[in-house]
Amino acid sequence: MADDSNSSEENSLYDFLEKWQNTCLFENQLTFTEAIESLSPKAGKRLIEARVGTGTKSSTWTLFDTRTNREAILVHAAVWRFNTDTNTGNFVPPEETPPIQIPTKRLQRTASFKCEIAYTIDTGVEDSFYNNLQILEEYVQTIKGFNRENNERSPWQNGSHRDSYTLTSKLFVKKGLSNIKEPSFTPHEWLTRGVKAQKTHEYVINPRRPLYFDLVNEKAVQLENSKPARYRAGDIIWFAFKVTFYIGSQYWSSEITPLEFMRVAHGSKYGLSGDDEDEDDQGNQRKSLADGDSISVIPRNPYENIAKRKNETQSDDEKTASSDSTDSADAEKRSSTEDANNVNINGDNVVAEGTEDQAPPKKKTKKVKT
Repeated sequence: MADDSNSSEENSLYDFLEKWQNTCLFENQLTFTEAIESLSPKAGKRLIEARVGTGTKSSTWTLFDTRTNREAILVHAAVWRFNTDTNTGNFVPPEETPPIQIPTKRLQRTASFKCEIAYTIDTGVEDSFYNNLQILEEYVQTIKGFNRENNERSPWQNGSHRDSYTLTSKLFVKKGLSNIKEPSFTPHEWLTRGVKAQKTHEYVINPRRPLYFDLVNEKAVQLENSKPARYRAGDIIWFAFKVTFYIGSQYWSSEITPLEFMRVAHGSKYGLSGDDEDEDDQGNQRKSLADGDSISVIPRNPYENIAKRKNETQSDDEKTASSDSTDSADAEKRSSTEDANNVNINGDNVVAEGTEDQAPPKKKTKKVKT
């Protein structure tokens, strides 16, 4: 599991996020924030620069690191919200049953550029990612030769709705592209079947796949060897990525390509999720329905246990000490009323107040001046 130890500078979610947003693990990395700050006229030399591609990539502008003259590798940290299957994404062969998590409009049955793994971060909690991206997009539009046709910015993730942002990793790439290598991982058999089912064999499996880690005792552990072996909503995730800008026939857009992810804290550390949504407090598998289960309704009074506990805790001395039975009954009635006021009554259900599903207040972030 991720290292959830506390320190003085990590008392709040936002302090912890800021710490990891400012953390590079390799010298060839730049934090998203420092890269954006370097675009300001007051910063002096820019750390990043968008450059147009050639040949088949003439419609693509790639962000470069001016220190290394190579593609810029940026890092950031955010609150996790959701991801599709890290092996198959939204691709499901025609003869297979799609997972319920994949919306019908996103489901893909044949190999194409629309087949991808989606990773969604929660930018409603903290929106520095959108702030940085907005400044980056403002910068690229000032470059001579960018978007010569004056196409509009794509409505998709244009910042008008800032509650989430989705990064994607393509499952297939076109066979004709240069530098296509064999995958270093074992592809899921669905992907292999998808490639073989093509009539023209236009696409191959993308050999580039993000890596997934968990920070355990200050060491990066492969997510599949950690517990839980998946990212959950509310987890704090540090990630590295590249940025390109694509000019289409109608719109232009930003494309964020993730390289690696690492969980640096569980969401439960900051009240963003439970310790383990699949297990109870004792580590036992949570009880749930199974196919074919017989159903029997258990009659219950949600107030019954409260009254029972009150009677059990009332001592014999307390009973005999009261000489006025009427006053004693009134006192018990007032006590029961106070107990009832301490729970949140929703219809016929009584739910104890808690903070597990409550999101922290949104942090007001300052935009970087350019």
